[in-house]
Amino acid sequence: MRCLILFGIVLCSFSPGSYAQLDSISQTIRRGLNNPNYFAEDTYLSRGAAPKEVEGSLFLDERWQDAYILTPEDEVVNVKARYRIYDDEVQVLSPDKEVLGLYPAKIRAIAIGKQVFVPLEFRSPEGERKVGFFQLLVEGETALLLRRSLELKKSDYNPALNIGDRNDRLELQEAYYYRRVGEQPRLLRLSKSSILKALSRRKKAVAEYAKNNQLNPHKEESLVAIFQFYNRQDKE
Repeated sequence: MRCLILFGIVLCSFSPGSYAQLDSISQTIRRGLNNPNYFAEDTYLSRGAAPKEVEGSLFLDERWQDAYILTPEDEVVNVKARYRIYDDEVQVLSPDKEVLGLYPAKIRAIAIGKQVFVPLEFRSPEGERKVGFFQLLVEGETALLLRRSLELKKSDYNPALNIGDRNDRLELQEAYYYRRVGEQPRLLRLSKSSILKALSRRKKAVAEYAKNNQLNPHKEESLVAIFQFYNRQDKE
């Protein structure tokens, strides 16, 4: 009983001060918000309240370009087109300006500007079977292909410290593939051993060619030169 009495006394002595403190804070806040100069005081405002945007484009090139579709019947159709990387979709502009998406299975290839794209079935790095568009860099017995995708990098902005990237960002990812006639594309690692394995039929000749010409497997122009050399051997 004595303990309960003491607890009641302590509680009574504590509560008025606590309520008084809350009232004081509440009144102070209200006075601050009623101050017409409050929002002019830059010191008190968090930078994190600004609207967040996504930086980067969904397209390889947003402009409509002259393009040529090669149909399964080997007919050529002239259109305006662009490649939307985010959805792995080739878009064409109809005569009445309607934006349409091409069915990959309905075409053999499409040239947009100076770039040629072919629809192919492949396995993603996660093992999922897909059909998507690849840019054809070198044609031949073993083709060299480039596949693009976009990865969304989330903002790491810290409003309390005002540091980091404020906006989300679309980051372009590129991966090279090789494809032998009649087979699915295979991912090409950018190393000397991986390239020689992909081109194993003429491994020695390719190795000598790359060495003599100081070709770098990490550079696209070098990869193109190596695959062009490999595919020329059938014709020489």
